[in-house]
Amino acid sequence: MKKTKKLLSLLFIFLLIVIIGCDRPQPTFTTDTFIFAGEIAQTIPVKDNDGSTEFIIANPDVIEIINEMIVPLQAGKTTITIKGSTEILKIIVLPQIVCPTYLGLTEEVQLKITNYDGDIHDFNFSVSDNNILEINDITLKAIAKGKTNLIVNLKDEELVTVYMQIEVGEIKPRIVLSAEEIFVDDVFSVMVENFAVTDEFYYTSSDETILEVVGTSIFALRAGLATITATAKNDSKLIGTIEINVKGQMPILRSRASDYKVGQAVIIDIVNYQDSSLFLWTISDEKVLTIDSNYQLTALTPGNVTISIVNKADKNLTASIDVVIYPLQPLLSLANTTIQLGQKMKPDILNYHDKDSFIWVIGDAGVLSLENYLLTALKLGVTTLTVTSKTDASLTASITVSVIPILPVLAATYNDMRVGDTGYVWISNITAVDASAEDFNFTVSDPLVLNLTGDKLTALKEGVAIITATLKTNSLVRAEYTINVTKTSSVKAENGETAEGPLLLFTHEEGAKIHAGELSYVYVDEAVFAGNYRWITADGTIATVNDNGRLVAVAAGKVIITAVSKANKEIKGSITLTIYGESNVDYVSRLIAIATEELGYVEGPNDDTKYGAWYNLNYEPWCAMFVSWCCNEAGISTKIVPRYCGCIAGMAWFVAEGRFGEREAYTPKPGDIAFYRDAGQTTGSTHTGIVVAVDNNRVYTIEGNSSKMVARRSYLFTNTYIVGYGIPNYPPFEN
Repeated sequence: MKKTKKLLSLLFIFLLIVIIGCDRPQPTFTTDTFIFAGEIAQTIPVKDNDGSTEFIIANPDVIEIINEMIVPLQAGKTTITIKGSTEILKIIVLPQIVCPTYLGLTEEVQLKITNYDGDIHDFNFSVSDNNILEINDITLKAIAKGKTNLIVNLKDEELVTVYMQIEVGEIKPRIVLSAEEIFVDDVFSVMVENFAVTDEFYYTSSDETILEVVGTSIFALRAGLATITATAKNDSKLIGTIEINVKGQMPILRSRASDYKVGQAVIIDIVNYQDSSLFLWTISDEKVLTIDSNYQLTALTPGNVTISIVNKADKNLTASIDVVIYPLQPLLSLANTTIQLGQKMKPDILNYHDKDSFIWVIGDAGVLSLENYLLTALKLGVTTLTVTSKTDASLTASITVSVIPILPVLAATYNDMRVGDTGYVWISNITAVDASAEDFNFTVSDPLVLNLTGDKLTALKEGVAIITATLKTNSLVRAEYTINVTKTSSVKAENGETAEGPLLLFTHEEGAKIHAGELSYVYVDEAVFAGNYRWITADGTIATVNDNGRLVAVAAGKVIITAVSKANKEIKGSITLTIYGESNVDYVSRLIAIATEELGYVEGPNDDTKYGAWYNLNYEPWCAMFVSWCCNEAGISTKIVPRYCGCIAGMAWFVAEGRFGEREAYTPKPGDIAFYRDAGQTTGSTHTGIVVAVDNNRVYTIEGNSSKMVARRSYLFTNTYIVGYGIPNYPPFEN
């Protein structure tokens, strides 16, 4: 009884499998014949293939199947069968015949089949018209003008047949050379000998790196095979070819000098070759002689060395030459024989590569130290640096070095100024010099051009003047600064702006001194429109400048403002502003007012905005650049609000500064920078804006790139779209 139940269960499972299997559609071919006329693989034409179908190839020499693709291997016929099915697909791979489609009278060609590994005589070759083409075995001969078909088919496989139309025309040009053998660097000529008018042909080369054609002259550039083709100028079907084997010549090396010394260029010529790159160059001792990528040889150290070359295309073409490098008196070099206290400087031996082959000695180790071939000035004084060859004591050199105090660096309001302009001159590194301005004598080379009273400059007339500052106790400690008093060029561009530099910049404040917190302007002399220039501040923490030259003095210090012509970046000018005093500015109100003025601004196509153009990153999402632009316009230092174009970077800055308040844990206030995050994102920020107001439960903002414009927005404090707020450390403001 138990056995019967077990048999019934197995029978039930078998029937269930059969029923399920019957319900699944069987794969079938969508066509009965597939023909390949080339080498490109094709997808198997089958439907209802779930990827598990197995295919059986009758003749795997003709095709193979790779990743559901039929790949033709050679000409022939075969079939593909779906395993477990009666479905059969015939596959025909046609032969690929090598034969010109145009032949000249009497021309003969040998027929070839490129996609067949067996005997070519497995194919029948015939022509439609024996009066035009004559076929003998696999040789085809043109006997009369006209068009006919060449027929090629696999014996006993009628479907494996190809028809190729061939035209027989005029006799093909026969090219002759002016030389029987061609060697590298030869120049020879070609002509067509079987046509009466030989200049009615033009010639081309299959490889211009081997044979270069200039008219009927051929230049052999390197060894190798290349084909010269002659084509009739009035009939492009009249083509003749000749294959030329350019042979390499055994190279001959010659030195341009009988001996060389360390540091000299070693010049070795390949007498009978023009191109050194045709050869592999080797040096027997690269410590003695080195070669660069341009095949320039340089002697490094004394010694004997062999230079060898081998032709890259023909290893039998070789040559070598021996060269002797003689020692040379060392040339000790230092960028400057005066070194400022604490400064480091690297000495060098110009005509020797190996510094280790010399003994290095400092005369007074208290004045200078030498470590890893780097000098350090330790104290004021004068000493010597000497080098002597370890192998030849007669090869020696020395240099005297003076250690002086740190040199002053002069700076001034202007590099270029107009007659009547006033400015100031100062020592920019006065603290490092360890002196005061009163310790220096200031002179001007031409008092008629530039008046110097104390530290104040006044331009009197056009010309060039040099200001010199010299330490009263040491004349070696001095610095110069050149000022050009000039006027704006009268040569104008199409937009009316000056077409020649320099640009002459000025302000209306005496000496370009501006109180911190004040708004001002920098002007370009004779400018038509300030917006024609790109305005750059060297330090946004001291002063900012907008696209129209409007300046905001942020904090005390000196800052360079530069204007560059948008039409020609070579036309530019600069001015150094002195910002003084403490600012007392309501930056929050100023920022909100500027942002409010921008309400309603709409972006152009592809995120085109003035904010992106100002940031030099136009056509990108611009909410962060809008915030940065507004802060710049308000003169807010980048130490207070960073200049950022990405929300993640802006938020990260506030977090790193410890000035970030998270949503609900912090109540925002006007002037804060809001950061938002899309739903589902757990880190960073995707949007930003400026907080302009708050009430009991809502925050109000102005945001750029909000529905493609500058717009007002408001949110509940608890809105999960808000990540938190950057809390700028605005300086205190007193009314």
